[in-house]
Amino acid sequence: MATEIRFYRKLGVRLLIGVLCASFVVTLGATLVQLYQLYQWDLKETDRQIKILRKTILPALADSLWVANDRLLKIQLEGIASLPTVRFAKVVDRNGQVVAAAGEFSSENAADHLLPLSYRYKDQDVALGALRIGVTLTPIYQKLRGHVLVVLITQAVKTFILSLFIVFLFHYLVTRHLLTIARYLSAFSLDQPGPSLQLNKTLPGSGATDELDRIVDAINGMRRRLINSRDQRLQAAEQLAHLGHWEYTFADGQLYWSDGVYPIFGRSPEEFTPTYKRFLSCVHEEDRESVDQAWHRALSTGSGYDIDHRIVSPDGGIRFVNERCRFDTNAKGETTSAIGTVLDVTEMKQYELEMDYFSKIQSLLNRLLSISLQDLPLEELLSECCGIATSLPWLGLQPRGAIFVVDPEEQQLLLAAHRGLDPALVDSCARVPWGQCLCGRAAANGQTVFVDQLDHQHEITYAGIHPHGHYCLPFFSAGGQILGVLTFYSEPGRGRDERIISVLEAVARVLALIVERKQIDAKIVAARDEWVKTFDTIRDPIIILDDQYRIHRANQAFVTLVGMSFDEIQGRKCYELIHGTNCQIDHCPHERLLADGRACSAEIYEPRIDCHLMVNVAPFEVKNGKVIKSIHVTHDITELKKAEQELKKYAETQAVLLREVNHRVKNNLTALIGMLQMEEGRALGQGDSSGLNFIRDLSARLNGLATVHSLLSQNHWQPLSLSSLCQEIAESALAVMPAEAAVTLDVEPSPIKVSSNQAHNLALVINELVTNSVKHGIPPSGQIQIRFVFSSQGERHRIQYWDNGPGFPEPFTLGDFQLANVGLQLVVGVTTGNLAGELIFKNDHGALVEVSFPGDTFVEGPALS
Repeated sequence: MATEIRFYRKLGVRLLIGVLCASFVVTLGATLVQLYQLYQWDLKETDRQIKILRKTILPALADSLWVANDRLLKIQLEGIASLPTVRFAKVVDRNGQVVAAAGEFSSENAADHLLPLSYRYKDQDVALGALRIGVTLTPIYQKLRGHVLVVLITQAVKTFILSLFIVFLFHYLVTRHLLTIARYLSAFSLDQPGPSLQLNKTLPGSGATDELDRIVDAINGMRRRLINSRDQRLQAAEQLAHLGHWEYTFADGQLYWSDGVYPIFGRSPEEFTPTYKRFLSCVHEEDRESVDQAWHRALSTGSGYDIDHRIVSPDGGIRFVNERCRFDTNAKGETTSAIGTVLDVTEMKQYELEMDYFSKIQSLLNRLLSISLQDLPLEELLSECCGIATSLPWLGLQPRGAIFVVDPEEQQLLLAAHRGLDPALVDSCARVPWGQCLCGRAAANGQTVFVDQLDHQHEITYAGIHPHGHYCLPFFSAGGQILGVLTFYSEPGRGRDERIISVLEAVARVLALIVERKQIDAKIVAARDEWVKTFDTIRDPIIILDDQYRIHRANQAFVTLVGMSFDEIQGRKCYELIHGTNCQIDHCPHERLLADGRACSAEIYEPRIDCHLMVNVAPFEVKNGKVIKSIHVTHDITELKKAEQELKKYAETQAVLLREVNHRVKNNLTALIGMLQMEEGRALGQGDSSGLNFIRDLSARLNGLATVHSLLSQNHWQPLSLSSLCQEIAESALAVMPAEAAVTLDVEPSPIKVSSNQAHNLALVINELVTNSVKHGIPPSGQIQIRFVFSSQGERHRIQYWDNGPGFPEPFTLGDFQLANVGLQLVVGVTTGNLAGELIFKNDHGALVEVSFPGDTFVEGPALS
């Protein structure tokens, strides 16, 4: 709807205002220029009069002033002041003092002129003073004001008349045509575009094209493009939306179909001319009467209609359409035409049918799942599920079916539930062997079996059996183990329907959940019973506590310990029941567990029952990182404590005896060593050296045994460090040998340990090797170096003994020990005999002996004290 243009916004008014403003500015500028020129001309005229006075009056004034004729001077000044443009005149001397004056002195609207006065005396000009004349500008200003009024009034009248003419001409040539264009564009509609735009131009020469004609041509071109674009977009939109529109005019009975209607009806505009009868012939015969009634009912009420119906295309295809209609009337209220739309809703209807189908499936599954949650025996659950699944007419199956479950002991199917089966068939199918009939084959193959009629595959039959088809679907556990078979009856001759199979597979999955859940429940019950039985058969008392020290569970051993029934102890505080206190005891293991969340143990003596108890506590249930339940296993260690005390007493007795034995052995060895040293001294005193070496060797061997005995005694006869043993024996051997050469001893640290028996034998071997090095291995430098290196491989230990002496004779390195002295023969005999080891002699920049022997099996324990 076009809005009314305000007066001051109209183009004519705005043009008039613009012209007036422009004319005012131009007129004002021109007037100011004229006034300025008049003003300058009047000023020049005043200057001209002053020049005349300078030539005519100044000499006379100078003479009067020279002769000091004041009266004449006064008359002359009054004559000057009487001039029209002169306001006052006065003469001043050289000192600026007023000599004579005439007129009214005022500086308002006046211009001063100062004219010098001089007198010619003896050919020289003598300055006498000056004449000051005040010229008034008031007449000039009055003249200018009058001129301004005349100019402004005349220019304003001329400008206004010219502006009115320009506005009228602009309205006639432009504005009225713009209003015509605006009214046309305001009324333009794509629904009713109307005729093209034309302007009424009657001026001579108006046939020539001007700017307005260009605008009209552009608007008409845009009109054509919009109409074409509308038609194209409408056609494209109808094709995309499977939509068309139609119009029926009652005056001529013509029915118009848009291009979008024909494809919906499967027709083409070239072959099909639409009429109402032909339209009805396209409607499905079952919907034709209802469509015709809707048309006439809407026509009688004038309210239109909105209906869905089916149409049949020439190839026999059926489509669903939605039709809407409204009626147009004229000013008299008469119905002139009907306009409607046709929308192809076939896909939507199919989607609705699919959604309804899936909604029924979901409802079926929901009912089955809700049944599966009921705490009923398996047979009752399967019977309920079978009754629901066989009572679905929309599924297209007969209301008969059965559910078989697998016999866990034999490869057979057991009839667990059925609906609508003949009693004879129920007896025959009570047990179906694996692979027999359709159900047995489905179980054996693990695949869906379908037949559409009775044939040779129906191995189980009965008299009077009716024709039918079968769907037999196996169902499996989560682990893929077959649980049973679901079988349904279909109409004979009806082909395999994958939609039915998908629904039955969903039902089979629910049945698998039910059967598997029941099997798991049975296993859980059995496991629970087994756990309770095991829990109660444990001889150690066991209880389960919460974080408030309340007893939640206890086994039979604990119930027997406290002499109360389980109902009496459940919920009681453990410290009240066991210790008879009103709070937890010191060093309570449950308190420690609640604090750090880690399993712990505690040994507790309970005087009320005179028992020593070992309590082991571990978390049983943890929530948000906090222990809320724990399990306590209590073991009666009273007898163990008594045995420990007896063992301690026995150990103390054995320690006393061992110390006495060690003392006596040490004393005897010391006495023997002393006797040998006395014999050595006697032999040296008598000069008898025949048995001196034997005495020294025997003394060194006894000294080594004494050293080993001392080490074992100090270590309480526990296994000795091999490196420490070699160090001590070597130093002991070197201590009793004559100091004929300097010896450097290097023993490599080692974690290897040897038993007491091995230590005694190794002491003899090490003593003899060191003694042999000192006696026979002194190098030319006189500095003996001895080194021990240890290693292990598997269960064997090895000692590498090396000195920097001249080495062994060649037969030794080849295993021939006939030339060996007593000491080396002792080394060979002890190593291969007592130690069950091996011995190798080598020369490697000195003498190298490798002694390997098996490690003894021993258990380290606490030393006896």
